[in-house]
Amino acid sequence: MAGIDNLAEIIHAGKQWWDSQEPRLRATVCGNSTIRASVDGDIKELSLAVAAVLDGVLITPHIACAAVLIVRLGIKNWCASTWTETDKK
Repeated sequence: MAGIDNLAEIIHAGKQWWDSQEPRLRATVCGNSTIRASVDGDIKELSLAVAAVLDGVLITPHIACAAVLIVRLGIKNWCASTWTETDKK
């Protein structure tokens, strides 16, 4: 990242990116039936599945970082509101 000289700026830039992209990422990941079906599986496989889904929507070399962050946040909790709304339909 050109122009970013210190860790605080990198963290701030990352948080801004996450905040701007999170709604789109949530809709894409939580709306994927394969992700939902494999949510209780192996964490490495789940991370790879999330990365594969994100690969279709993100234009960044940091797809793996986003996928691991989503899985580590707790994908069941992160997707809970989306899945609750889907179940009501």
